[in-house]
Amino acid sequence: LFLGLGLIKHVKMLSTKKRGESMAKIEVEDPSGVADCIIFPFVYRRCHSCIEVDKYVCLWGTVARSERAPQIVVDEIRAVEDVDVLVILLDPEQERLLAREILKVLTTVGEGRNPNDTSQNDNGNGNSFYQRKPSLRDRIPVI
Repeated sequence: LFLGLGLIKHVKMLSTKKRGESMAKIEVEDPSGVADCIIFPFVYRRCHSCIEVDKYVCLWGTVARSERAPQIVVDEIRAVEDVDVLVILLDPEQERLLAREILKVLTTVGEGRNPNDTSQNDNGNGNSFYQRKPSLRDRIPVI
C-alpha cells in the first residue's frame, strides 16, 4: 500500500487498446524524489478533474515492480484542497525536513501559489506582495 502527497510534474494521456478508454501516466514529485504513476480508466473516470500539471495531490495505490522502474498503480487520487483530514506518519530521521515541506505546501496551495516559484514570494525585502488568504493549513486538522 502506498500513500503519497506530491506535485504533479508531468501528465501523459493514454487510451486502452480494446475500448479506447482514457487513462493517464503521471509523474509526481515530493521532497524524496519523483514517482511514476499509472491511472487506469476506472480510476481516471472518477478523478480526472484533479489530474493536471503543477497541482498538489494525495494519492493512494500499490507499488508495481516490473523489469523497468517501479511505478505506482493509483487506486485513488485527490487534489490536496479536497482532502478534509490528512494523517501523516513520518520516519523520525526525516520528520523535520518533511514536516517543513508539507507545511510549506499546505500553506501555499490554499493561497494559489506554487511554493517552488520564488518570484511569487516577496518583493526582495521580505515583505509579501499578496494579501494572505485562508490556507489549507488553517482548514486541515493536524493529528
